[in-house]
Amino acid sequence: MRDENSFSRSDVLADFAVDGVLELSPDQAFAGLLESLKDVLDVPHAHLLLAPPVLAWFGQPAGNPADTTGDAGPPAPTLLCRQVIVRGRAIEFSDLWSATDRAARSFMAAAPDLRFYFGVPLQSDSGSTLGALCVMGPESRALDERARALLHGAARQASIQLELRRALESARRADRYRARLNLLATQDFSEPLSRIVTVLGALRQSLSAQEDLELLELAQAATDTLSDDLRRVFDATELSADRDSPARHAIELADVLTDLGYEWAHRASLHGAALIIESTTLRIDTNRDLLARALGNLVNGALERKATTVRVQVRRTPEAVLVGVQARGGGARSGMSEADRVDVAHDLDALDPSTFLGLSVTIAKRCCDVLGYRLDVATALDVGSDYTVHIPASVLSR
Repeated sequence: MRDENSFSRSDVLADFAVDGVLELSPDQAFAGLLESLKDVLDVPHAHLLLAPPVLAWFGQPAGNPADTTGDAGPPAPTLLCRQVIVRGRAIEFSDLWSATDRAARSFMAAAPDLRFYFGVPLQSDSGSTLGALCVMGPESRALDERARALLHGAARQASIQLELRRALESARRADRYRARLNLLATQDFSEPLSRIVTVLGALRQSLSAQEDLELLELAQAATDTLSDDLRRVFDATELSADRDSPARHAIELADVLTDLGYEWAHRASLHGAALIIESTTLRIDTNRDLLARALGNLVNGALERKATTVRVQVRRTPEAVLVGVQARGGGARSGMSEADRVDVAHDLDALDPSTFLGLSVTIAKRCCDVLGYRLDVATALDVGSDYTVHIPASVLSR
């Protein structure tokens, strides 16, 4: 047995990650918690049983309670944990062999090698029982008060993570709803804008005065800009409207960069900029459309900052594939002041990026977020800006 001081390590139980909780199965989400419990309490087995409605939060059928996480060894303590969920209170047997409780006897019939069991409920803030967390072992044992407090604390941590998952799923559904509304609104804007373009085209045929033509050119330029922005907003909104986990396939990264060159070289020349795309032989598993959209918007962001040279290059590190878009030239506009740089860094870290990133970089960040990539921006006034997409090395395709 561990001495009492070993329980000072209980802080590890609060450290299991909640990042990406929506993408984790119960096994993955609580593996660290259960391993820590076994280690701190010096028990061979720790299990978590989720109540039927909670399984739906993980995208699993909401049938009977099922042991969602555990380890190899004796049968899962389903019967006793079900009783913890039904009763909504802790159940403890220091010696199952002498227990007279019917559920305990049934459990012993399935797992005769186990002697002690201690299970506590996972309860929500509203008082409903979300599941049961238990520890057990092959020797009779009475847990002391510190061990009981530790198990109750671990159950509370698990309950918090479960409720966080429910809150995140609720927020995700609300986000999809807003995205669909934005998508419909963008589509509605497109039709009157097309009519304006048609009217401006007809006016060009009937106007002859130079002053009128210059005004018409300004109107058409503004309309083209608005049309392009609406298209990009439409693309970004559509991205979150219908799916959260886009399909991924093995692709040649060079093919994405080649297409990027075909699409943006002419536009770059219209801006008086040179687009340079370096070669790569890397092959990765990704969603090609989203990656291409992210890189295209980064190139556009560089052009909007009046860069005279835009370079796209790929580097590989042990941890990541780095796809960089480098903007140089253009004087002060290609870089940012220290105040702007801080605001941009804040927007990159925020859940809802706003004005400092600009539309193009905001859309690029949204694409990266959906793909699970990180976007960094390094910038300096009168020098330029570097936009870097960090793609985890795990996506490298062999």
